[in-house]
Amino acid sequence: MSVSAWDIASPLITMMLLPLAIGLLMKARWPGTADTLQPAMAQTSTFAIVFLLVGAIIMSWTDIVGLIGTGGLIAAIVFLLIALGLGYISGGSDPATRSVLGFGTAQRNLSAALVVGAQHFPTEALTYVIVIGVLGLALLLPIGAELGKHAEPAPADQS
Repeated sequence: MSVSAWDIASPLITMMLLPLAIGLLMKARWPGTADTLQPAMAQTSTFAIVFLLVGAIIMSWTDIVGLIGTGGLIAAIVFLLIALGLGYISGGSDPATRSVLGFGTAQRNLSAALVVGAQHFPTEALTYVIVIGVLGLALLLPIGAELGKHAEPAPADQS
């Protein structure tokens, strides 16, 4: 399969960068309006990603179940854990930085992967993206909760 860089970049530009640029412009030019719209936009965005993810899981359910026994699930788990570990150890000596870098490395941009996968790759590739996204949440949320229990409290604001 051959896909050009523009074929990958164009949906990312129209579906992610353009709305981001509009939001940043609005925040810079009309901060009051942007602050008023922000909660509704955040809820809309959250609802949309949950709706699309649940819909994709339902539509790909037989493909997802078909991954059982193929080694794909184990590969996804190993990938996530290695990415978390590499990001974490690359974060230096500050525990907060290590956590952020670790989780940022492990839970890559699911939205971008779904946009590209849905438009240019076969169902199997999109199924893996969905599975890695769901597994990432299922694995990383409890790990994050455990790390949070052991984190030092942030210093109180002295202003």
